[in-house]
Amino acid sequence: MYAGTQPWQPEILDIGNNDCFAHSNANCADLARSAFLTPLPSNPVLPIGF
Repeated sequence: MYAGTQPWQPEILDIGNNDCFAHSNANCADLARSAFLTPLPSNPVLPIGF
């Protein structure tokens, strides 16, 4: 849960696209490539163990 000093903004997810969506961290799943998106991205990926 968020515990920072700035006001919580639940309508904003992953400000800066560096945590969850369209990031460049190879060690972290990128939700922009999720096989559950419509339309499907060009390189969709299922979650590990799915």
